[in-house]
Amino acid sequence: NAKVAYWKDTLYALAFRYWEQSHICSINIKTGETIPVSQYPTDNFELLNGKAYYACEYREDGTMEEETRTARHLYMHNLKTGREIYIGRVAYNWLIHEYYEPAENGVYYIDSITEELVFYNSKKQTHTTINTGAKVTVLYRQNDYVIAHFAEGIEGTARLMVFDKTGAVYTSSDISDRA
Repeated sequence: NAKVAYWKDTLYALAFRYWEQSHICSINIKTGETIPVSQYPTDNFELLNGKAYYACEYREDGTMEEETRTARHLYMHNLKTGREIYIGRVAYNWLIHEYYEPAENGVYYIDSITEELVFYNSKKQTHTTINTGAKVTVLYRQNDYVIAHFAEGIEGTARLMVFDKTGAVYTSSDISDRA
């Protein structure tokens, strides 16, 4: 599962040394110099507006998660400043990799305990639950919109929500179909 992204004359890719796990690395296109970026190993990342988001098995304190089949820990690495921020524990299903999706002002993620949609605003450094009481069934990004589908029989206000690139609700519906 190769993951490669390009930002400001630098290529970002998952890379590893023999017998080591993959980290996000920056690769200078002109010199070929490769530098690890992420603090912890990961199998995927998303790059948007100079921020690399990734989930891994390591908690904020550096210890490993015991529930690796159902949870991961989400980090945001600001490529401009080199600062890495722990965002929170996210629901994980190895069959579905879309358990977080970045937006212009932060990242949407599925909470590991409630399975509700949460938005982390990177400017305000706040976590906001969206559509409280509703469990997320599908989360993905398409054409700069983040789309969330919620389970039937929900307590929340919508079965489908579409967010624009700033994180505002573009539209929502109480009817949803994956098609």
